[in-house]
Amino acid sequence: MSKPFLSQILAMTILVAALPACKKATPTSASDTTNQSSPNGSPTAGTISVSPGVTGLASATNFRFRATGASDPEGESLIYSWSFGDGSMASGENASHVFPLAGTFTVTLTVSDGRSSDTITEQVTVRDLTGRWRASSGLGVEFLDLRQDGRDILGTYSNIEVIGNVTGHVESPRQAILSINVPPSTDDVVVEGALDRLIEELTFQEGIVFVRQ
Repeated sequence: MSKPFLSQILAMTILVAALPACKKATPTSASDTTNQSSPNGSPTAGTISVSPGVTGLASATNFRFRATGASDPEGESLIYSWSFGDGSMASGENASHVFPLAGTFTVTLTVSDGRSSDTITEQVTVRDLTGRWRASSGLGVEFLDLRQDGRDILGTYSNIEVIGNVTGHVESPRQAILSINVPPSTDDVVVEGALDRLIEELTFQEGIVFVRQ
């Protein structure tokens, strides 16, 4: 056998030995495609129910809020976050709050599945007893000038003849206790009515009705 022929065989052997091993391709199964992450659907916040109503009395009415009809398209568990519009916050499907000050507040509920969220709002109106109140009685025209600070009430009472001081406190959303001091006497009176609604009248147990001016 000639040397050139041997040289050719030797060169081919070296070339084959130098080629890298080919990696066998792994076929992609249908399950690999199915297991890829699918887009996340956003939850729906539903509605907010409020009791005893959307109006109340400052430092007295305990507003109770409930998330109703919230859902998630993938059926994931939901996180409920509340913001009451006065700097206070809460969590959970149900929440409650007493507003210390009067005003109109936007209550915001955010419902999240941890990746996306939905938000819904509800407004509540909180009143207090601050203001001038006027009544007509056997004593003529009477006035109460009141200022509510938290549950405490301070102010003055006056009619055509006398002037005196008023102290008191809010007992409940439907009742306040006032002490009217016109020297030399002091009268304790109970004010009743829907104080947690749009407060326009104060009804004394004696039947005298003071109307907001």
